[in-house]
Amino acid sequence: MMGQLLPKLLVALLAALLFFGLAGCAGLKTLGPLPEDLQVRKLPLPYEEGAPVAWHPGGGKLAVGAGRLLIFDPATGAVLTVAEEIPAALAWSGDGRHLAASFIREEESFLRIFAEDGRELGELRVAGRIHRLVWGPGPEILAAVVQREDYAIGAKLDYALLRWAGRGEAQSSPLHSTMVRRSTAGYFGDRLYRTFHLALAPLGDEILYTRLHEPPANRPHLRVMLRHLESGREQEIGRAELDSGAPLFLADSDGLLYGDGSLHTYWLHGPHRTITTFPVPGYFLAATPTGRSLFIDGRLFKQGEEIAVFPEATAGYFSPLGNSLLICANKGLYLLSGLDEDHPPELADAAKQKLLQLRQWRAEGLISAADYEEARRKVE
Repeated sequence: MMGQLLPKLLVALLAALLFFGLAGCAGLKTLGPLPEDLQVRKLPLPYEEGAPVAWHPGGGKLAVGAGRLLIFDPATGAVLTVAEEIPAALAWSGDGRHLAASFIREEESFLRIFAEDGRELGELRVAGRIHRLVWGPGPEILAAVVQREDYAIGAKLDYALLRWAGRGEAQSSPLHSTMVRRSTAGYFGDRLYRTFHLALAPLGDEILYTRLHEPPANRPHLRVMLRHLESGREQEIGRAELDSGAPLFLADSDGLLYGDGSLHTYWLHGPHRTITTFPVPGYFLAATPTGRSLFIDGRLFKQGEEIAVFPEATAGYFSPLGNSLLICANKGLYLLSGLDEDHPPELADAAKQKLLQLRQWRAEGLISAADYEEARRKVE
């Protein structure tokens, strides 16, 4: 009897695993069914893993490195070719009128500014490679520049923060310099240029960045640094493996998210207070403005609860309003819609200026974290 039942049980088990364990949505595989309020569709664009993507601040279109630099409207399908070269990094200005892009040629980068209609407005030639761009206040572009020199014993890496207003000369501030062993340089190759991650606080006063260290008797690792731009004061908030993803700020500028590239992803409030920990390494991270929804290593979290898993995803980008998620997988782009997101309240100018002052005092060690929190509550 058991001999007859066993094959049937195995078939039933296999069918259940196929149905519940690996479902497909518009060609994008998921582990289990999606929540009913979420929909996925594939966008008609080619995509290579690692190519940059940037949502327009209005949320209606995307800049994409899809074989060349394109601006794509998911609603209409309209495509505008901006440049025939493939960009290494992209960033929209806060008002959405300008797009910054870096293009790498060997050990140089060309930083270009484009109008929303694709016209080129300016170019800056930079020694080193730029894989990270953010558009800061002013407005000005902040670029993470890495220069590399190879020696018999290893490679020297110099990290600098470049600030450019789109015309005239740029200002460059050195952030870090390090040597890595020959074996490390050979193993990681060009990935060493991508160890300099960069994120700007929504208030525009601080950056999160990563820098590479390789002590003589230890493995190489990244240190995740929080730096106040005006004072230059910085502090380490965590450590990570070299393949970890870029750290993020949340909308209030005090929420910080980073992965250690090994076991966990951490949500901090301020430099040292951990709010929660997720059991995923954080090879790539994305968050809605408030952090209500997170996308970490293909896992979609809503208010801390995992609601969907996309095992083939290699990157993800939430729209500025947080109601859509662009997922990169299998050399394709997929748009997940139906997310709901709370919108963070806007600060009045007077409150913003007071908060910026408090944050500077905190960075300079003039007030404690507790004093900062108490004063912040009064400002808000």
